[in-house]
Amino acid sequence: MRILVTGAGGQLGRTLLRHWSDRDCIGVDIEECDITDPCAVQTVITETKPGTLVHCAASRDVDACRLNSDPARLSNTQAP
Repeated sequence: MRILVTGAGGQLGRTLLRHWSDRDCIGVDIEECDITDPCAVQTVITETKPGTLVHCAASRDVDACRLNSDPARLSNTQAP
């Protein structure tokens, strides 16, 4: 079963990819798939055909999220 991990450039995503290195795992980060863009997400899912999607992508800079809440809300609540 193929596993797709979003947020693969972050701490949790990198850890999961290392932990699952013996499995069919594909990691994507914002450069490959902007989770706030439904078309980009659909394209990646269609191309990779995962059996499981593990969503680790998020905005986690608390100060930046407070100062600019719209992008944080989009990436942390609406996109998932």
